[in-house]
Amino acid sequence: DIALICGSPKGKNSASWVILQGLRDALPPQAAVREYAIRTAPLPEQALRGIAACDVLVFAMPLYVDGLPSHMVGALLQLEAGFRETPQKERTAYALVNSGFYEGHQNAHALHMLRHWCRRAGVRRTCRHPSGSQSSREPFPR
Repeated sequence: DIALICGSPKGKNSASWVILQGLRDALPPQAAVREYAIRTAPLPEQALRGIAACDVLVFAMPLYVDGLPSHMVGALLQLEAGFRETPQKERTAYALVNSGFYEGHQNAHALHMLRHWCRRAGVRRTCRHPSGSQSSREPFPR
């Protein structure tokens, strides 16, 4: 299963949600997709179990003061603890951090935060996509 996780406090009224909807529309119709709009922490138990059951995690969120939105930090800590209960499950994470900056590299700190979370949570990180007006597709920063 694929979890599309919107980390914007605006939820379904955000650019992050629009980006994830475009991705969902590009996936094959048979793809098992679960959608989550995380606007606050703590996460409801149902969302925790649903995300933990997925093999692929796609995060999309805005850049907040060169980092992640604070409620997403809380949600990630909850997910990390939940993932410890199913350590044998292999998960892959993708991240899209959107901002109004022209340079996509402005999002590097937020992507580093996600990289460290992936390591602690036992999630394989695959690629990042810092979206600004000018972006690139590269591996998560080292």
